[in-house]
Amino acid sequence: MIIICPNCQAQYEVASDAIGNAGRKVQCASCRNSWRAVGEPEPESAQTDSDKLFDAGDEAALDADFEKEEEKFSGAASGTKIPAGPKKPDLEDEPEQPALNSEKIAMKRKAMLRRQYILHRNLPQARLRRGVIMVSTILLMTIIGGALVLRDNLVRGVPDLAGLYSALGININVLGLEFRDVKTLKFLRDGVVVMQVSAMLENISSTQVPVPPVLVSLDDDQGRTLYSWRVTPSVSFMGEGEWVTFSTELAAPPLDATSVHLTFDTNPASSGE
Repeated sequence: MIIICPNCQAQYEVASDAIGNAGRKVQCASCRNSWRAVGEPEPESAQTDSDKLFDAGDEAALDADFEKEEEKFSGAASGTKIPAGPKKPDLEDEPEQPALNSEKIAMKRKAMLRRQYILHRNLPQARLRRGVIMVSTILLMTIIGGALVLRDNLVRGVPDLAGLYSALGININVLGLEFRDVKTLKFLRDGVVVMQVSAMLENISSTQVPVPPVLVSLDDDQGRTLYSWRVTPSVSFMGEGEWVTFSTELAAPPLDATSVHLTFDTNPASSGE
């Protein structure tokens, strides 16, 4: 059946059994107007108790529900506050978590890296690697120390190593002989200036070595050689720890000479003056 709202003329199609013969109170879904709709009468012969969808008690309960809905909507229209449901928590009202201090973050990162480092150090491969590095370091230091301490003997055995030591700025005594207590004295003899040079020659090696001639050079203040001559020591060989003195003189030395330099003359083709 069709029911029409008397207020806004909205039409609704409902089952006639929902309205019933006695009619019932309904509400317009459009304007919220309430009225009592009356059903269309049916022939008595066709209407029986078994054809009714609702009995009298059910219809009374439905009428009560309609009245409650009408009171709710009418109260909202008149400004009556309808109780609201439980308020959901507002995230903006929650206290903000304090931001972590950058220093604390750095400390935590440092502690984490330290834990990772300790864990890595305890791994078998890391321990093996540390052992290999330690052994290699000790071996390398031993080789370097031996090369420095025994450099003279090494160069005497392998002369080509002399260039390597020289490139590193390390002095090499290939002969095993060393000058000590070098002294210079000037005096007049028959009206002529005479320079006397004396020194001690020592064998610092562990073996017997030959003694080559000594080359005496007079240098100026810029390191330039002004005059040089050869001196033959009194011995041809010296044993381990032995020493010998030698002395030489030069009449009328260069006036610009400021220093004396002693070396061994290992070149047999050189000549002395």
